Amino acid sequence: MGNMPVKTNGIFTRNESNGNMVIFSPVIGVKFFNKTAAQIYSNINGKNTHNDIIQIINDKYGNVDKITIKKDVLETLYALRTLRMIKWQPEENDVQMECCIENQNGIKVAGEMDYGNISRFILEKMKLKNTQEEISLIPMEDTEDYYRDFLIRTRQFFLAEVNFIFEEKGQITSLISIIGLNENISSVNIGLVLGNPKNINDLRLTYLHIENYLRKMNKSKIKVNIFEDKITKNIIDLFIEIGFEKEARLERELNDRNVLIYKKFIIEGAQLS
Repeated sequence: MGNMPVKTNGIFTRNESNGNMVIFSPVIGVKFFNKTAAQIYSNINGKNTHNDIIQIINDKYGNVDKITIKKDVLETLYALRTLRMIKWQPEENDVQMECCIENQNGIKVAGEMDYGNISRFILEKMKLKNTQEEISLIPMEDTEDYYRDFLIRTRQFFLAEVNFIFEEKGQITSLISIIGLNENISSVNIGLVLGNPKNINDLRLTYLHIENYLRKMNKSKIKVNIFEDKITKNIIDLFIEIGFEKEARLERELNDRNVLIYKKFIIEGAQLS
C-alpha cells in the first residue's frame, strides 16, 4: 500500500476538451492541470503503483526520454501529496525511485521531492535549538505549523522564501532559506540557517552557492535579523566568518524583543574561500 498513491476525499475534477483538468480542493481551491498532470492524476486509482503510472505515461509518450517521464511523474506525485490531494508513502529503499533523484550529494534549490524532508528536518532541529551541538537560526521557532510541507512549498512557489539544501546520500545535512526573492529590490534576507558544527563546511558551501545565485539575480545586499535573546556563538561565528558585519541593534523592535541586524554587500566577482 505504501507506494500505491490514493486520492483523498473531497477533491472535485472536471475534464476539459483540450485534455487539461480543472481541480477543486478545500486546501488549494481551484487549480488547473495540464494534459500530462491530468493523465497522472487520472491514473491514481488505489491499484496503480507509482511505477505503474510511470509505465502508463511511458506508453503514451513513447517519443519522450524515459528518465524525463519518470522524473515528471514522481515530481507530480510529490506535489499532489504536499497539496494533500493524495496519500502516498513511497518506500525509502525503492531503488527505481532513488535512481531518478538527481544531486543526492551536494547543494540544490529545493524541489517537489524535498518539501516533506525539509519540514521534518526543521521540526527535528526545533527540538535541539539553542544548543552548542547545533547551528540554528529559526525565525518562527514557536510556530511549528509555519514549517509544514504545504506552507513551505507555497512560500517557495511564490519566491517568498526559497530553500537551499545540502544533501549527503539523500539526507539533508544543512539548510539556508532566502526571503524576498519575489520583491523588486536589491536586498534579500536570510531566514532559516540549520546545520551542525560537524557539517560546518556544508553550510559554508551552501552559502557560497546562494551568494553566487543572488549575484546572477542582481541582488547586492544580504541581511539577517536575529533576536538578541536567541543568539548563539555558533551562529554569530558563522556569519562573521562568511563576511557579515553588524549593522544595527533595534531595542524592543518586535514583541518587545531586541533585534540585531547583520549585513553583507555582495561584491561582483568576489569569492569565498
